[in-house]
Amino acid sequence: CRNCINNSSQVVGGSAVDSGFLHFHAFLYSRGTGMIDLGTLPGTVYSNGRGVNDIGHVVGYTLAPDRAFLYSAGTGMVDLGDLGLGGSTYAYSINNVSQVVGQSGPNAFLYTPGTGMLNLGPGGAYGINNRGQVVGYSSHGAFLYTPSTGMVDLNSLLPNGSGWVLGQANAINDSGQIVGYGALNGQGRAYLITPGLYGIDLSAVPSSAEWATLTANFNPAFVIADAWGGGTEKPAQQILDSAPAGIKKAAYFILNYDKPSQSGPTQVGYAIEALGSEYEPGNANGNLSFMAVDIEPICYQRDSKGNCTNWESLPQDISSIAARFQRIYEA
Repeated sequence: CRNCINNSSQVVGGSAVDSGFLHFHAFLYSRGTGMIDLGTLPGTVYSNGRGVNDIGHVVGYTLAPDRAFLYSAGTGMVDLGDLGLGGSTYAYSINNVSQVVGQSGPNAFLYTPGTGMLNLGPGGAYGINNRGQVVGYSSHGAFLYTPSTGMVDLNSLLPNGSGWVLGQANAINDSGQIVGYGALNGQGRAYLITPGLYGIDLSAVPSSAEWATLTANFNPAFVIADAWGGGTEKPAQQILDSAPAGIKKAAYFILNYDKPSQSGPTQVGYAIEALGSEYEPGNANGNLSFMAVDIEPICYQRDSKGNCTNWESLPQDISSIAARFQRIYEA
């Protein structure tokens, strides 16, 4: 059972309802009220609760026939239908917006109230978090499904030579941590996957709707602004200012000039200094996670084919400004 207890300590499962143990019904246990018999779907004699969310909605399945159900106090037990592929349908997990995952015939499904059942592809879905990310198994092994990526084989994300084969993913939390089982160097093992910090590299200011999509699909820990224009800090500053609360800010500048003019590098140096001052720790605009400056040599002279024949370094004052911002700010 993947989420058989919720944050209010409500518990679901199955219990015999006769002395001969011939009939089992799904139940919901709550403190103060005890165990409630949830019944079963018409024409069946067995039901089992497999998941409960924080508002007390329960999912599970019946047997003979094998059908997935969703139970709430207001509607009772409702048949979720199927994908039309034949075979049995089982519901295994539910999130706090009552999205349900399971298996219908040979394929995994994601059920959304008001929308119905979505076919995720061959396999079975065992866990879902409150961001709508789904995990389970397929013919390739453990998978992760998101609305933006579809079904992704978790084994394809492992580093070469890891020794792991991830057979099945059983559950995922809102931080994106995944648990399941597989094999390490041929030996059966349980595993926990903890995702790294994801960042978004932007060169233009996203709209509020675009930010909503980015945060929903990637849950970024930081945003990198790598835009500047006209020797000012404004484009990068606007990107950083648009980031939602809780996302760390960073900036990245490339200094690459092809003329011996001092004005271009100097203007960019001032832009870097201004942006760094704007986002120094303690300022109201929010702290920079880091600012990096990539200094590339200046070409003062090229031949007829465009090849550089005279490379020079950046002026000393610009190099010193850039060096000052080659550091990590404590956020």
